[in-house]
Amino acid sequence: MQNNFRVTFINNKKILEYIDEDIKILFTTKDFGSFSTNDSEKYLELFQEINYDNKSIILSDQIHENHVEIIKEGKEEVLRLKETDGMVTNLSGVSLCTVYADCVPLFFYDKTKKVVASSHSGWKGTAKNIAKKTIEIMKKEYNCKPKDIKCLIGPSISQKNYEVDEKVFKAIKNVTNTDKIAIKNGEKYYLDLWEANKILLEKEGIISENIIISGFCTYEFSELFYSYRREGQNVGRMTGIIFIEKKPS
Repeated sequence: MQNNFRVTFINNKKILEYIDEDIKILFTTKDFGSFSTNDSEKYLELFQEINYDNKSIILSDQIHENHVEIIKEGKEEVLRLKETDGMVTNLSGVSLCTVYADCVPLFFYDKTKKVVASSHSGWKGTAKNIAKKTIEIMKKEYNCKPKDIKCLIGPSISQKNYEVDEKVFKAIKNVTNTDKIAIKNGEKYYLDLWEANKILLEKEGIISENIIISGFCTYEFSELFYSYRREGQNVGRMTGIIFIEKKPS
C-alpha cells in the first residue's frame, strides 16, 4: 500500500508526496525537522525549499475536536485557525497544513468540484467522527458527491503498535458500531485507527476503492517519522499539506 505515497528527495531530504492531476499532498519526514502550528517561518522555509511559491498557508491549532473550518479567501499570508482540526477549500494555491506524530491525517479531494480538505483524526477525532463532519461540509458548501470524493489515510500509527485502554476502545467501538477495530490483549486493546476511519468514511458513502491507506506506520518507520508513542511528550511533529496547484497564467 505504500506505493500510493511516493518517497522523493529534495536537497537530499526525504519527503512523501501524492499527486493526482492538479491535487498535491506532501508529508514531511524527520529530514525537514519538527513543525508546529505556531511556527509560520518554518512553513515559509519549507515552501521555499520545495520550490513552491504559494504564500497562502492555513494552519490549524488542533485541539482534538471535530470543528472543521471553510476557507473561502486566500491571502498571501500564514493564517492560524483557533480551535480547529479540519479545513476545507476550493481555492487553488491555498495550502491546508496540519501536524502529526502518530495521529491519523485524513486528506480529502473531489476532482470534479475541485475541493480539498484536511482533517486531524487521532483517537479523539475519530471518536468524534471528524471524517463525517468534513464530508458533510464538502457536500453542503460545495455540492460534492460522496462517490466523487477520495480520501487518503496518511502516515500514522499502525494497529500492532497502538495499545490502548478500554475507555479508548469503547469510544471508537461506539462510533464505528463494531469491535473489529481492535484486538484484545489482556486488559488492553490493539486499536486500528486506519480501519476505524475507513469504516466511518464508508458509512458516509465514500467508495471503498476511493479510500487509500498509505501503509506507513509512524512508530515503525523510526528513520522517517517522529512518534509520540515511541519518543514521548517532547517528540517533534511532521506536517501534512494538501493543495490544488495553481494553473500557469
